[in-house]
Amino acid sequence: MMIDDLLKQFGMPIDMAKLAKVLDVFWDQRDQLTEVVRLVSTNKDQLTRLIVFMRDHGDDLVEMVGRLPELLGHAGSGIEAAGAAAQTASRFLSGADDSMGADSVFEMAAGIDRPRAAPVA
Repeated sequence: MMIDDLLKQFGMPIDMAKLAKVLDVFWDQRDQLTEVVRLVSTNKDQLTRLIVFMRDHGDDLVEMVGRLPELLGHAGSGIEAAGAAAQTASRFLSGADDSMGADSVFEMAAGIDRPRAAPVA
């Protein structure tokens, strides 16, 4: 019995030219397919846990994905603000913003005569 006869028994007529193309693609990609099967087999426990998690939390995941643009926008704003603060701190520390700069502040602090604490008896 040929494969087309078998598929016809299940009411699935087949276009042999299309089947040949599909089989050619599978043959050409057999190394990648073998690697995918190995990867799935090696990591089946982790994949099973992932599938169960996705099944149990599907609605939450869909909601989160829908909110990703908003969340990423907020994260981007926070990162941008942190970058601006880092630039300001850098200018202060280097004295590039016409302030005294950290070096000058440290030099001044080193020259200040501080009162010494009385020795503890």
